[in-house]
Amino acid sequence: MKKIYLAPKIILFFLVCLCILVTYSPLTFPTNHVNILSLQATEKVNGTLVEIFLAQPLQFEVFSDQDQTVNFNIFQGRLDTVYFNMMKSPDQLAWIKTCQFENSAQISFKIKKTFVHYTHNVITDSTCIQISLLGETPIVDSVESSPVDSSPREEGVLDVSIERIVIDPGHGGEDSGAVGKNGLIEKEVTLDIANRLKMLLDNEKGFAVFLTRDKDELVPLERRAEIANRNKADLFISIHTNASKKGSARGFETYFLSAAKNEEARTVAALENSPLRFERISDSSQNLPDIDFILMDLVQNEFLAESSDLASLIQRHLKRELTIPDRGVNQAGFVVLNKTYMPSVLVETAFISNQEEEALLKKDSFRQQVAQAIFESIKQFRQKYESLK
Repeated sequence: MKKIYLAPKIILFFLVCLCILVTYSPLTFPTNHVNILSLQATEKVNGTLVEIFLAQPLQFEVFSDQDQTVNFNIFQGRLDTVYFNMMKSPDQLAWIKTCQFENSAQISFKIKKTFVHYTHNVITDSTCIQISLLGETPIVDSVESSPVDSSPREEGVLDVSIERIVIDPGHGGEDSGAVGKNGLIEKEVTLDIANRLKMLLDNEKGFAVFLTRDKDELVPLERRAEIANRNKADLFISIHTNASKKGSARGFETYFLSAAKNEEARTVAALENSPLRFERISDSSQNLPDIDFILMDLVQNEFLAESSDLASLIQRHLKRELTIPDRGVNQAGFVVLNKTYMPSVLVETAFISNQEEEALLKKDSFRQQVAQAIFESIKQFRQKYESLK
């Protein structure tokens, strides 16, 4: 009788344990039902970029612990816990852990380097979550440039002192840029405008000016960004002439780095990114499937508002100086802006592919007007932001 009496209790005990396991144990899904696909980490100039790839847009929250563990809760997320927990952690990460719950998934990881703060965003049609874990000081490869001030600057925060300006004359060397129907070459126009702008800034008290090139030479796009970072620039301005298959296309426009709004903006970005064919692209760039994959790179996110503001000021002053159409402020993915860690814009001064505007671009007076407009914009930007002190 005693054995018969204990049997139901034993059965009940195992049933309770089973319920607990079902309720609290991580769930797994067949591979074809997951919507959280993979994770990768990349070492960047001033920190670590971690990307989580999704099959569909998902809402999420992110927080970090005192031990610098980063945790993502992804609502309605489904992942293969076996795959993630067995995957080899990228070199930048100490470990990765995942857990699947009924209505959400959690991914936790710890990076090997200490980070001070982080930013996060979603790109590539909302199917890539990026988190930028920023260190205390930037790590920049050696680059030949003008002597720089060694005073510290806080990364990821706009320094209200607007003093150090890097001007980037587009193209150069074997990369001629666009060529007009009457033979005008973009690389020559951009260098001339850049020199005019430098002269104006040099004559204005309180500016230190650096050029990414001061002669007809090919400077890789990523190296131009390195020059700006190494010189601790407060502003980065890249100067170009526009081009289009439509000879009727006219006007000036200013870009800042963000997701391209339309196909025309993508076309302009592709045109200005074309110097990559002359360069030996780094392995990290070769692994990127398209330009949208690198649009929101690290600290540049911190300066989108300021870059947009600077672009608007330049556009406004160009409109005052020039008689050609105002095409407005736009946004697209430019490699030359991608790794600059300060407010950065790209100015398309006029269409060299339009014969009327090509004729204007040949004129010293027009080039001086462009330089003057950008100069006035920089002064106004400085006045606005230094007033925040």
